[in-house]
Amino acid sequence: MRAIILLVSFLLVASVTGVAAQGSGGKLESHKIFVNGLWLAYEDVGKGPPIVFVPGSLSDYRIWFNQIEPFSQHNRVIAYSRRYNWPNSAPGQGADGSMMRQVDDLSALIKGLGIAPAHIVGHSYGASIALFLAASHPEVVRSLVLAEPGAPAMLENVPGTEADVKAILNFRAAFQQALASGDAERAVKTLADFIAPGDSLPAEIHNMFITNIPAGKVETNSRFTCEDAQRIAAPTLVLSGDRSPSGYRRTADAVAHCVARGELVMIPRASHPMQILNPPAFNEAVLKFVVQH
Repeated sequence: MRAIILLVSFLLVASVTGVAAQGSGGKLESHKIFVNGLWLAYEDVGKGPPIVFVPGSLSDYRIWFNQIEPFSQHNRVIAYSRRYNWPNSAPGQGADGSMMRQVDDLSALIKGLGIAPAHIVGHSYGASIALFLAASHPEVVRSLVLAEPGAPAMLENVPGTEADVKAILNFRAAFQQALASGDAERAVKTLADFIAPGDSLPAEIHNMFITNIPAGKVETNSRFTCEDAQRIAAPTLVLSGDRSPSGYRRTADAVAHCVARGELVMIPRASHPMQILNPPAFNEAVLKFVVQH
């Protein structure tokens, strides 16, 4: 029976979708793995200590096109698309996009690929997933890199942050209203105006956001506090853009202080989508950290 289970797991992991994604180094062939009742697409490039890239809201593995090739020079890079995001199946009736389901997906993916413990690099909502993963499944995490996790509860009891928390919560409400309106362009504009004020995002990123609107509609957030962060033992690098909204920058600072082994690095000339706006600085900071751990 054990042999049969291992064989089935191998076949599920080894299956190839035939979907090609254009990365910085050319076409990449996307694989699939069966996780918690769904097929998840992922890129698997390079050899060495494994790094798993976790995309944020309205994003899929294409958000990491500036990272896949550079990181694959010395590491095995796994960049996956979360449930319901392209090219995975769209959400149907009863779709579960909850935070903890996303955390369970990530844990199952890491275990299914046999790469635990892995370096985890998450952005925004993906960084929040990484936070919960490190707190609840520490055995699969070698280190954490968190690019501005969406965790406003981290600012509770931090003097002078009330306006920042209100701004984030107001944005979330406006974004949910825009998603519910059925106007995809309105939803993407609401997102871009808040996370990248004054920055122009590439057309392919705009199109990616549009494609992943259905997934964004079913995602939900969960509270993550300083007390939760204090349970994390993994070495943690927190990144923030110097042009990001104040609430995101202050949340990043709070996470870095609450995690036992946390450090904060500011990415210059970048707002929230920092891996796109300043990939050289982002990659340098992350690679330096990963080599040390």
